Amino acid sequence: MKKSFLFLAVCAAALTACTSEEVIEEGVQSNAIGFQQIVNKPSRGLDAENPLTAFYVFGYYTTAEYPTEPVTIFSGDKVTKTGENDGKGVWGYDNARYWVPDATYKFFAYSCENNNGPLNEEAANGTAGMTHDANGYPTVKIAEYICNNDHQHDLVFAVKENVVGKEKDNAAVALTFSHLLTKLKVKFVSKFPNDYKLKISNVQISNIYTKATYSLAYSATAQSGNATWTTSGETEYALNVKDGSNMVASAEIPAVGETPKVDAVNAETAEAYVIPHKYTTTNVQVSFKVDFVNGDNVMMSRVFTGSWTPDWQAGYSYLYTINVTGSAASLEKIEFGDPTVGDWTEAPGNNTITFGAEAVNN
Repeated sequence: MKKSFLFLAVCAAALTACTSEEVIEEGVQSNAIGFQQIVNKPSRGLDAENPLTAFYVFGYYTTAEYPTEPVTIFSGDKVTKTGENDGKGVWGYDNARYWVPDATYKFFAYSCENNNGPLNEEAANGTAGMTHDANGYPTVKIAEYICNNDHQHDLVFAVKENVVGKEKDNAAVALTFSHLLTKLKVKFVSKFPNDYKLKISNVQISNIYTKATYSLAYSATAQSGNATWTTSGETEYALNVKDGSNMVASAEIPAVGETPKVDAVNAETAEAYVIPHKYTTTNVQVSFKVDFVNGDNVMMSRVFTGSWTPDWQAGYSYLYTINVTGSAASLEKIEFGDPTVGDWTEAPGNNTITFGAEAVNN
């Protein structure tokens, strides 16, 4: 049987999800191959306000007679959800494919949020494809994926293995998506006196990779697939982390008399996506600007830069906390030395105060 080699362009956008309890949405049971998406219930990313409405599927099957000759049935086909008015919805695609009894299937799906346009190489954000080796083992790649200022979107991926077709009552294929990128944000804590406010801006993370290839490869020694990210290109790049809802930090104001305590306020950036990678040198930099405000006046401004060696893993979310102190800001604290008390000095002249006819000399 003919082996296939398929390519798709990877899209752009954003989906958030996370952990814990799973809810399986209803799917259609029939001889036609159907899909259902598993949603992580606690996540606010996949809900009525921001649902996942499309993903793209690769799939193939093998038979006992031809275990090394896979038959491709999905080549990055778009799967969308319809029938939302009934409160349930059904995941569907064009040109129905049907189950082959006793055949063994593998399915792979990805979504770069909800891309409304067709996937093709002109998208210039990477290409996705599936190949098979001489023994029928597949490799799925998202090649030359770009994650930079112009392409800040979550990338999710799902695998469903060893599904055996039946003559009837085949369940819809349940796909559980996981995150392929790393997500991060930065929090700023003020260690200045409580009458100062710190306005944070221009947060950048520099010297990071913005292009990489994700590969999921199967072999005789990797029956469940070996997943890797391989970076490419240079690291001299600055990611502009977007502002969060609040970018002003202030210290706690203690209670005074009947006036209650005012809690500290932290500044926090929006979420940003980066390529997963374990850096080996301390040259990944974070820089930001701080305006030190007292009352309505900006007393001074500083731009700070720090370096570290991150180990960013796929599917992990990192919150970095930066404590802004006077020493960290290269500001010298105002201090007072020991006071000196001088000798009394006798007032000059002969000062006289006169009361009536008498005089008092001083």
